[in-house]
Amino acid sequence: FGAVPHDGRPGGILQKLTNFVCANDSLDQDFEYGDLQAKVNKLSRAGSDPKLAASHARRQALMREQGIIMMLLEALEVVMKSCEKIAALHADHADDEGSVKSGKSSRSVKRSKRDGPVEFWLKLRDELSTPLFWLLYVSLHQAPANQLHAADQLTTMIAYVPHNIVSTKCIVHMLSTNMDVQESKVGTDDVAKFIAMIREAPMEWSYLKLLMSVCSCGGAGVDGNQCNVADMWLDGATD
Repeated sequence: FGAVPHDGRPGGILQKLTNFVCANDSLDQDFEYGDLQAKVNKLSRAGSDPKLAASHARRQALMREQGIIMMLLEALEVVMKSCEKIAALHADHADDEGSVKSGKSSRSVKRSKRDGPVEFWLKLRDELSTPLFWLLYVSLHQAPANQLHAADQLTTMIAYVPHNIVSTKCIVHMLSTNMDVQESKVGTDDVAKFIAMIREAPMEWSYLKLLMSVCSCGGAGVDGNQCNVADMWLDGATD
């Protein structure tokens, strides 16, 4: 990915790819991530520059055809799984250290004084997730074929919801505009995860928005998902 972005700023190949998909004048053009929403809205809006809109749509298609969308999602998956794996190993080592101190084990456990792998992977997750999900968003916006393609990795996108708000933006946009994604990619496990998130953080609006997005698409109700939400929500819902 070249230079890793710092302090929320675009950088490296991610900046170039974002400029490419948005049909900006230069691949090295500076931009604010907060401005990308207005940019893609303008490119997708009826009555905008037809040539610019066509260029944007073709570049979105290239992101799918060249395998870049799936590469981005696979990178996100690798980072998340590494965070979980390293955290689990770290917890095991902490347990071993506690056993040494309590006299239950004769093994010696050494802890590095510098930043360990847990901190490294968490930092990498935080620094990469925002530019990666914004690049995904501009590649998926009003692009049904790309959305259906990316939905194969919906589980990976959902895993980032507690950590990055742009992941929620991507999922909600896909589910609220593409019935094919709703009917073929959203399963009971996904609905169960959304409900579990809400139970863990009942005042978190982004989780509620995700649950709402599986219930309707373009103003039309998704009957199967609505029934799943009702069944799971009411099952043992003493809370």
